[in-house]
Amino acid sequence: LPGLLQLAQERQVAEIYLMDPSLDATPDQEQRLETMARLNTSGIPIHTEIRLERVSPQLARAMSQAGIRSVEAGLQSTNAQALSACGRTWNKERFVTGVRALQDVGISIKTGLIAGLPHDRQEDILASVSFVRQLGLDDMMELYPLSLLPGTRFHQNRQSLGLESQSRPPY
Repeated sequence: LPGLLQLAQERQVAEIYLMDPSLDATPDQEQRLETMARLNTSGIPIHTEIRLERVSPQLARAMSQAGIRSVEAGLQSTNAQALSACGRTWNKERFVTGVRALQDVGISIKTGLIAGLPHDRQEDILASVSFVRQLGLDDMMELYPLSLLPGTRFHQNRQSLGLESQSRPPY
């Protein structure tokens, strides 16, 4: 990371995208963010992916000091049954706490939802969209159709889940 930040500053890049969906879950996250804050002297905006349920006000401040200006959070759905089918969990209260903490320090949040998950009916999708809007995140909300990528659990279990897919992209 130190070399990346130095090179980015030397080349005057416009933004750094850290493709690390677990940045906020690593044991050394405080150290990593302190290092980023110390080395990102030109203030290059950084974008990364996180789980909002893990974000505290303290972590949000450290992220802001490190130069993180935007994050992507894959909420997927607010329907617990649909999330369970994805092998995901969700804690609404902690999610909202994470959103507010990031908003308080000026970090923008892109939220992804997936339409077509097993057990997610139209009214569930609309409820998820409504939840994102209530948090003021609708300006950067993305709604994706479910893609059954070959090799994934959804693709392998598509018949038992009642899902249909195409044999070619976008699946």
